[in-house]
Amino acid sequence: MKAATAQATGTVRKIDHDRPPRARPRPGPSLGWPAMVMPFKASAEQRAAVAVGDTVAFEFDPQGMATLTHIGKR
Repeated sequence: MKAATAQATGTVRKIDHDRPPRARPRPGPSLGWPAMVMPFKASAEQRAAVAVGDTVAFEFDPQGMATLTHIGKR
């Protein structure tokens, strides 16, 4: 059974095309996570769709290293 995805909003802090992008998600009530800066696995298209400083809404698979399933500017 596939794990449920989680949704959050945050600010893009860094995009390094050779490494996972980093974001500062606001506290995630669906997971009970505090605010933090963390890397997310993202496709080249997802990385190209946002810029450092953008406020974004995103959905991700929280298992292992968080993998973005959707990201968009707010």
